[in-house]
Amino acid sequence: PLLTASPATTLTSEAELEAMLRAFPVPALYAVSGSGLNLTGGMSYDVAYEDGFARVMLLNYTAELAGQPLPLQVQSIYPARALDFVPKGDYHIAQVAGQPLAGMQSVRMEDGENIRLHAQAAEGIYVLTVPTMTADDLAAVTRSMQLYAAEEPS
Repeated sequence: PLLTASPATTLTSEAELEAMLRAFPVPALYAVSGSGLNLTGGMSYDVAYEDGFARVMLLNYTAELAGQPLPLQVQSIYPARALDFVPKGDYHIAQVAGQPLAGMQSVRMEDGENIRLHAQAAEGIYVLTVPTMTADDLAAVTRSMQLYAAEEPS
């Protein structure tokens, strides 16, 4: 089902992350604490879609690779059919398979400067964008990603 509109939210610290993840209507992709990926900011907003609203969540991280800080972006989109909200760009499908992303099979796309992994579950679309890096570094980043599922009250 589509959503009714809710106000956009932004976060500037890790302490605000759980509330934003809980407000997302389906499990959202994020980097687990202690993974070496540092959350630098994020936002969640609704976009008019069909006869209601879709929700988009962007989380920005930095990672240290070879002593250099590298920006990473994680995007979760609801509903899964809202492909219009997957970021555009001059990307092409890569000649290599995408790494697993939070247990989902992904498609790898590249634009010469960045790698983008796309994965789709029954209820959401997930996009990880990173600067071009080695397969081992990319595997380390993708192992840090998981889908957030709120604890059910007992």
